[in-house]
Amino acid sequence: MPVNTQNSIATESKKSFAKAFLILFIPFSLALILIVAPYHRLTAEKHENELLMKEEARLELVKDTASRLFRTVITDLLVLSENENLMRVLRNPRKLSYRARVAREFALFSRRKASYDQIRYIDENGKEVVRVDFKDGDPSITPSTQLQDKSKRYYFKATKHLNKTEIYVSPMDLNVENNRIVKPFKPMIRFITPVFDRSGLRRGIIVLNYYGSDFLEQFDALLGNRVGRPMLINIDGNMLHGGHQNANWGEMLGQGRNFANVNLAAWEYFLQRNQGWLEQSEGTYIFTTSYPLFDALKLNKRRKGLHVPAPYNKRADEYAWKVVTFVPKNILRISRGENSFIFMILYVACVIISAFASRSIVGYRFRRQRTEDMLRQLATRDVLTGLWNRRSLFEHGEETLKHSEKSGSIFSVIMLDVDHFKAVNDTYGHAAGDMVLKELSSRLFDAVRSVDIAARYGGEEFTVLSPRTDLQGALLLAERIRAAVSASPFDIGDQTICITVSLGVAKLVPGEDTFQSLVNKADQSLYDAKNSGRNCVSYSGIELPK
Repeated sequence: MPVNTQNSIATESKKSFAKAFLILFIPFSLALILIVAPYHRLTAEKHENELLMKEEARLELVKDTASRLFRTVITDLLVLSENENLMRVLRNPRKLSYRARVAREFALFSRRKASYDQIRYIDENGKEVVRVDFKDGDPSITPSTQLQDKSKRYYFKATKHLNKTEIYVSPMDLNVENNRIVKPFKPMIRFITPVFDRSGLRRGIIVLNYYGSDFLEQFDALLGNRVGRPMLINIDGNMLHGGHQNANWGEMLGQGRNFANVNLAAWEYFLQRNQGWLEQSEGTYIFTTSYPLFDALKLNKRRKGLHVPAPYNKRADEYAWKVVTFVPKNILRISRGENSFIFMILYVACVIISAFASRSIVGYRFRRQRTEDMLRQLATRDVLTGLWNRRSLFEHGEETLKHSEKSGSIFSVIMLDVDHFKAVNDTYGHAAGDMVLKELSSRLFDAVRSVDIAARYGGEEFTVLSPRTDLQGALLLAERIRAAVSASPFDIGDQTICITVSLGVAKLVPGEDTFQSLVNKADQSLYDAKNSGRNCVSYSGIELPK
């Protein structure tokens, strides 16, 4: 071909390529610009919403944690109130050995739980009878000389009229000893239930001082080190945790500060709803309402008669905390800015990649499809015979087993092995042996039904999975396969080789067999067929007539 003609063709080819490239690339680039702007805005909003939704999901975890915590403590409380040694104390309150036994059992319970600052039995007059304190990881039994009068404490007064199976749960507050707030602060929740003797006479109360700090530590673990600032607020608006240092426990410390003082509009919004988001100029509040006592009673619903008496305690559905997290605007702006920067990088990368990909995209798709088809073939089929491979057999087998369990249908498995195949390899060579296996696979495939799964199990061993086939059908199929193999010699090149197979059959026993066990049974039947002289079908050691 002349040089000038080659140059002309090369020039036209370049022009055609450039034209085709621009026809594909320019509209694509313009489309990207038209798509990117609104998509970027939507993506940024979605990213912000996902960030806020993650915070919301963590609040739900706090709710669930609180409910399960209350359930556990209430269960512990009821167990202690029915303590057998405590019943003995009620029958004979002057016997000190009974009190000592109760104290030891309470101490052991305290050690194992490690969640209660105090476990107490207080008599009907408000006097502590048994008290166990948990200090520095060890329970200690309080001597009788140090037991206190709690008759004037609010929680004792609130529980004087409790009946059996009724409970009282105090607000979370700071622990008070000898009329002074204990320092460092020890947040407490008191769980109380009455104690009745065997005659039904009310004889006092059991009090569990639960470490509120344990829950607050779990609160921090779930919500701490996140983008938002978490807060726990009681239903009266008092900050229990997460507020500024001088805002927490403001009511008890006489500071008079609560969340309503800090942000009245937000607090009124919280009170009107159980959960939601509130966007303000400084940022976004995400909140939910936890009803730990109400939820705990629902979880303990199998405990007959368990309830909270409304006149002496806040109703269970009114014992509530607001679990709140505040995400400042600057955090959302940073998130949006990071998203914009990443999006711009991705956009530029997409434009560059599209420039290189435009000329080969169609070819690439075809090559990829071809590669996927090859990989799928290699993953599921035996390379030599084209039958299903062993892994695919077990995948089909497990699916068939599941379908059988649901529908009540049955299926069977047939194992077959070429008789004296080693002699074929030794006499005619491994290449001839491979051709024998390919021809056998062809005859096997022709002999089975379209719904049957024929697979190469390994070496010269093959397996047939036969759905919706009972034992009689499987035996007939196995015999058909045996006859198809032995009916005529195998023409391998210029050689004629006579081949026979031995077959073992196993049927599914519903509710008893796994697919692996079914294959093992078929394999055992195959072994029996081999021992019976080969070129036959066997089921559980019974050779069937040819």
